[in-house]
Formats: sequence, structure tokens, C-alpha cells
Amino acid sequence: TIIPLYDPDTCMVLLAGKGDNTVRYVDYDASKKPFLFDGTLHMSEQAQLGACLLPKRAVDVMECEVNRVLRLTKDGIVPAHFHVTRKSHREFHEDLFPRTAGFTPALSAARWSGGEDGVVDKVSLDPKHAPKPAAATSTAASAAVATEPKAAPTQAVKAMSLKGSSSSSSSSPATAGTDEQQQEMQQADDGDEYRPEASAKAKAAAAVVRTSKIRNVFGAPMHKRNNVESLKDVLTTSGAECNVMLGNRELIAFPVAGPGGRICVLPESFAGRYDNSEACMLQNGAVPIDYAFNPFDDRTLAVGCDDAYIRLWTVPAGHAKGTLSEPARKLQGHHSRVNVVRWHPTASGVLASASNDLVVKVWDVESGEARVTIDGFGDLVCDLAFSWDGQQLASICKDGKIRIFNPLDKSELASGPAHDNPRAARLVWLGDTGRLASIGYDRSSQREVAIRDPKALGEPLGKLTVDVSSSISVPHFDEDTGVLMLFGRGDISIHLLEVVDEPPWLYPITPYKSAAQQLGACVLPKSMVDVKDVEFARVARLTKNSMDRVQFMVPRTKKQYFQDDIFPPCRVSWEPAMTAADFWAGKTSTSKRISLQPEGMKKLSEAPVEAPKVKKYQSFNPKEETPEEKKAKLLDNLCEQAGSKTEGALEQDGMEGCDEDEWDDY
Repeated sequence: TIIPLYDPDTCMVLLAGKGDNTVRYVDYDASKKPFLFDGTLHMSEQAQLGACLLPKRAVDVMECEVNRVLRLTKDGIVPAHFHVTRKSHREFHEDLFPRTAGFTPALSAARWSGGEDGVVDKVSLDPKHAPKPAAATSTAASAAVATEPKAAPTQAVKAMSLKGSSSSSSSSPATAGTDEQQQEMQQADDGDEYRPEASAKAKAAAAVVRTSKIRNVFGAPMHKRNNVESLKDVLTTSGAECNVMLGNRELIAFPVAGPGGRICVLPESFAGRYDNSEACMLQNGAVPIDYAFNPFDDRTLAVGCDDAYIRLWTVPAGHAKGTLSEPARKLQGHHSRVNVVRWHPTASGVLASASNDLVVKVWDVESGEARVTIDGFGDLVCDLAFSWDGQQLASICKDGKIRIFNPLDKSELASGPAHDNPRAARLVWLGDTGRLASIGYDRSSQREVAIRDPKALGEPLGKLTVDVSSSISVPHFDEDTGVLMLFGRGDISIHLLEVVDEPPWLYPITPYKSAAQQLGACVLPKSMVDVKDVEFARVARLTKNSMDRVQFMVPRTKKQYFQDDIFPPCRVSWEPAMTAADFWAGKTSTSKRISLQPEGMKKLSEAPVEAPKVKKYQSFNPKEETPEEKKAKLLDNLCEQAGSKTEGALEQDGMEGCDEDEWDDY
């Protein structure tokens, strides 16, 4: 739902959609066609639940702020400021701020009911002679005319909106109070009586910093020379089941708008300005719904289409160009569109697919035969995921259930409830931990992540609410570091979560933020990271007209050593552990592991223990003196300047005095 906000003084139309993280400004001009012209776009990290336009009297006119929108998020109220750039902010700009509606009503309720019309008197926003709202002179006058609220509420709103304010190009969320206040509000919501000692305990607990080797992970965009610029006709309306963008060591693939169901394939090393003649186009002849690269053959792409076929494409070696219209093989067996395709992680030539005919099939690609057919689903299958060893196949369905099957004999191993909201959802296995993560929506349409035990799917081990957005997040789990990455179409950020082996199971990490909205993203193979810079993941992001790459790194001081705690032996996911014949024969095998340690680079665990460094300057903290000690020290200094108090004789010491009774004679 889009909330329209209109400012008659500037003819600005502001559009804020519920669940969106943007506020779009459109300029309305009745004298020119097409009457509406695009303006700036305000983007924020958190999605908005609602929005309102503040009265004109609340804006900061001396900063050329023409409008201010308050956005309600799940954590607080975030202001969105719209400024006009001017060289000087010393004088009032009358062209930006015409006279606006004042405080005094034009009619009373009785006169309006009688059919009269009126216009509210306009006032100037110039701070020099801006009028103040007048208080009602009597009770009768207050009853006859409903006056505007006094200045105090307006100032309160202004103070609230200025707290955590930002420019129109970016905005940091203004949280609803401190951590202690949030806990008080949570206790009130739960119906518990607030106890001050509870807040003190929470504050003390918050002061304890959790120990984690990846708590300070950060993302950094690579140099622009690695970007692909001037992309054209990128498809922006892919289904929720589609990953949109895929990548491996050799190729990058993404959908292209237009007839023929085209998928653009570029070399992974390609950078610079994009031209249609530089790409290899796969023309499917039907709308591609989902697609996946063969993990053991970088040039084989499986595409599930809306005509119920699965097309297997083989991209020619080298920098292939032109259009391919005939796939290497077609897999036929579904009776409706194929919405999910997933390759087996350890066996070559084994593919799983799900269709709108509510059937999941496991294919022998070499023979083109569906060896296993699994049915009994109550609704559309949203996602499929093989376990790390390929012995289990998990599915999540719109009927609100998660099911785990044996892909060899289609027996159901476990089942349980999924998320409360029956919208699109995703699954990912958490490496060799045996646990499963599901990404979906809760009852209030907030995106959430749940950690589940496949042996007990009744209740999740833990849950974490991420944000509010209309697009489902695509997950990727890095088993070497335990980081779960979430990519949402239309988001400006990549969310990072640390997965641990004990409650609460999930910890949020600072997300990576970008100015451009992403249409899709993919994690490139582990063999492509730069271990010398402690880069544990490299992500390619697709936007409307470009593609960039982001490095995710762990800050370390001793980069001259190989960080073996960040880079344990890596799973060789690009080489098969067994053949399809071995898999169908019931054999099991796991992928081998290799070390990413560069030659000639020592491990951090083998680094010599350094002796403590000698400080060049020793810190000196003198003992604080009491007031009596300060007075004695000051007196001693004065005596030293005037002479010693005990040594030497004064002139009056040798004079003879008189007795007290001698003074009686005078």
C-alpha cells in the first residue's frame, strides 16, 4: 500500500509504501505534461510501517528544509528530510517558503454546518515575524472555535524528529530510547511490573562484550575497475523462488528482459562498459523461473522454465559471444512450470527439481530420467536444499510445512511446521552441524530466520527477526566462519548473522550497506578470496544498470601470517566426491578438504610469542593530594622563597621586651 503525501506550498508529492524502505519524491506541475516528474529518492535501512508529513511550521526553514516525513519502523520513528541546496543559509529564502496556512481556523463548527465556506489565513514562515498561536480567551471561545494545538507539542515533535536526523540521501534509524528504556517498554508489553533492579541487571549484562573472532566483520566494495557498467534490460520482475544472479569461477549469469526468455552469461573476469555483443545469450523460448550452475562444471547451467521443461545449457569455452537457441539437453517430466532446480553437492549428474504440479523429482542427468518422484505436498514448494553430504533433501512449502526426505527412496524422514506466514520461504543447511536454517515471515510480515534441528522439527531452536520487507531473503552459509548471509531483492544492504552452537543460536553482525538497491547477489567460490587480506567471502551484486563486487573481511593486525582460525581446511565444493552411478547405488562419500594457506606464509597459530614492547614514554599518575597536604605544600614553597622558618635569626629576636605590668603606667 502506497501512502500519498502532498505539500501544496511546493507541489511536492511524497510516496511512502508500507513495507518499503524508500520515500519517493515526485514533482507535480499542472502546466506541463505528463504533470509528474521524478525527483530524489530517500532510502533507509529499515522498512516503514507507516509515514506522515509534518506541518510546514515544524521544518527548519533556515536550513532550507522544505519537507519532513516521519517514518514509523519497528524500532522507532525515523525522520526523512528533504532539503534544497543553497549557497547561503543566513537569510530566509522566500521563494522556497511561500506563505502557508496559519493557526487560526476560518470557520467554527456551527458556521461550517450552516453551509458557509472559508479559507484559513496564511502566515509567513520567516522567523523574524512568524506569529505564535494565540491561547483561547475564554471557555466559550474555546467551545465555539477549535484552535490549533499550542507550540509545545510542535516543539516536542520537532525535537523528536531532530534526534537522529540525517540528510535526504541517507538516514540512520532513531531508536525508541536507550537499551534500558527499550527493556522497560518490553516488560510493559509482556504485562510484567517494571522493577528498577531488572534494568540495572540488564545494563550490567549489556556491558559484557561477547567474545567472537568475526564480530567485527565488515564489507568493502572493490575498486570500480572491477565493476560492470551500463547494463541494459536487466529483468526486475523475477519470481520469489529465483536467485536472480548466479556466479562461479568462470561465469556470471542473470536474466534479461524481452522476448525469448533470455539469460545473459558473462565471463566472471569481465569488467568495464557492457555491450550486448560482449555477452552470450541463452534463449530458452520460455520464461526462465529458476536456474543453477553445475557445481562441478562451471559451464553447465540448468534452467527451469514455465513450459515444464528443464533446459541444460553448455556455454562454449573462452569468451563466448552471440545467442544460443538450442540447449544441450531437455529434461521432461513435470506437468507445470518448474520453479526450483538444485544440483547435488557431492555426486555429479544428479539434479532435484520442484514444480507447480506439486511434485519433486530427482533426475539422472546423463540418462535424462527422473529416478525418484516425491509427491504429497499440500501447496507450492518454495525451496529445496540438499544436506552437505547429499543424503537428505529438505523442502519448505506454502502449506506451512518443512519436510525432509531420503532422495534415493523418497521416504519422509521428518516433518514439522515452518513459519507462521504462508509466504515464500527459503532453506539452507548449516554445513556439517546437522542443523537447518529457514528464512520466512512471521505473522506481522517481518522477515525472520529460524534455526532447526532436523531430528525435532516441531519447534525451532531459535529465531531472530531481521527486518520488514516484501521480498524474501536468499541465504548463503559460510561454514568456515559460521556467517549466514542474507540477500534481499530491492534491499540496499546485505545482512550478516553469526551462527553459534548454543542458545540463542544467532547473533546479528553489522550489515553491509550500499546506496544502490540490489536486484540480486551471489557468493563466489571460496577459492577466489584473498586470504592475505583476511577476505573470507566475495559477493557479486547486481543492480539495475551495473554489477559490483564486495569483499567481506575480518580486521586483523598480523596480516603477515595466515589466519588459520578464519580459514580452516576448505571443502572442495567444485569437485565431485562420487559419480551418479555411485549415488544411485547407495554409496556415500564426502567432499575432500584443502588448505588455502599460500606458499611461504606461516600460520598465525605458529607465530612466535612477542615480548612486551618497551614503552617510549612511561605514564606517570601522581597520587592525588588532600586539601591539607596542598596547603602545607603551598606554605613550604612560600617559606622557601622568603627564607627558612627555623634556620638563621631575625632582628627582633635579639631585642628585649617588657612585662605586662609595665604598660599600666601609660
